[in-house]
Amino acid sequence: MAVLMRILSIAGFFAIALFITTAAAIRGQQPEYGQCGYYPDAHHGKKTASGEIYDKNQLTAAHKSHPFGTLLRVTRLDNKKSIEVRVNDRGPFVGGYVVDISRKAAEAIGLTRDGVAKVKVEVIGTAGAAGSKAIKAAEVSASSTSASVASAGEAASKLVIPGRSSPSAAPRTLAPATYSTSSIVKPQTSAAPTLRQSVSEVYQIEIKTVPSKSFGLQLSVLSSTENLFREIKKVQGIWPQKVIIGHEKTGNTTTYKILVGPFSSRKEAEAQQKVAKQKGYPKTFIVEFM
Repeated sequence: MAVLMRILSIAGFFAIALFITTAAAIRGQQPEYGQCGYYPDAHHGKKTASGEIYDKNQLTAAHKSHPFGTLLRVTRLDNKKSIEVRVNDRGPFVGGYVVDISRKAAEAIGLTRDGVAKVKVEVIGTAGAAGSKAIKAAEVSASSTSASVASAGEAASKLVIPGRSSPSAAPRTLAPATYSTSSIVKPQTSAAPTLRQSVSEVYQIEIKTVPSKSFGLQLSVLSSTENLFREIKKVQGIWPQKVIIGHEKTGNTTTYKILVGPFSSRKEAEAQQKVAKQKGYPKTFIVEFM
């Protein structure tokens, strides 16, 4: 019995030491800096990469690499407001973005007004057993993340841009398109009571020719449509009715340039360049539409 108690004591000591070491390692991770966005309301009730259902009224977040259940402190660099969130989804997959947060978390730091802001992200720990038990199994499977990304890409590909024969066809060069504010389409009642239709987010698109001898401000470049509409929505929140999309195809590579404009003079574009820097777009440049 004495030997058994001694073994249990040694085992307990190593368990405590391992816990302390792990906790210290988590706290010792370097903070990240980058852009932060938040989920549109259309995602409410949908499944996240962890298997949980997204609830806009919970303090949760999406991160590209931190394990599900990781607790993060997200601090805006401009107003110093911060909020603690739990990782239960993967993303964001837009260049320069480090985290996406729920609507409730966004409201806490004033992000719903600005749409996007530069933040500092710090790891502060992990969720307790009650908060992470349901997502442990999903974390083991890497396929859940890829499935989530694939479904996002599939949803974006189903949004047909006027002038393209189909989402899978090779895109043709188009005049820049301006995008109006998105709307939520309510599902129609199905005749079969066992069928359920989900709410989808769609966008009204108007193709217009950009006036010659005008100016635009290029914000970012995307190599696919996977996050194109999500980024458009964020920019639309800052510059209503001013979003312009440049569509270029070189060989087998297609790129989408996100710009704002048109502006009648370079001086006006330069003024908006200062606004863009404050809103989290530090590397922009002015283009002239010929």
